Amino acid sequence: KFDDSSHLVERVNEVSNCRTTETLVWEGGRLQKQTAVHHCDHSKFPDRSDFNEWSYSKNGRLSGFQSGSDKVAYTDLVNFKYDARGRLLGYELLARDVIEISYAGNRVTQSTFHKGQHQKVYE
Repeated sequence: KFDDSSHLVERVNEVSNCRTTETLVWEGGRLQKQTAVHHCDHSKFPDRSDFNEWSYSKNGRLSGFQSGSDKVAYTDLVNFKYDARGRLLGYELLARDVIEISYAGNRVTQSTFHKGQHQKVYE
């Protein structure tokens, strides 16, 4: 299914005895939420639901992202920072790790630090 702006709002995928219903919520032309409910007729386990949620600043830049399963967030990205050219400079992962991004010509470097320590744990 599509909305009046031609955005996909629902999709159903069926394989064997399993069915996934994906629902997408759009607001102001931006994707806000995506959920996928998985159901298998032959499964002994209850249905599972996965989600992704996006939030945006007043100027339209990504300001937060969260994803998870069954209402439990496993990924939580916050405090997005941008330079004057609109390029992403960094964000925080689970309010625990700080991700910094730097640009030098055609080279983009992503570094990960523990919040408050500025000791690099990954580049």
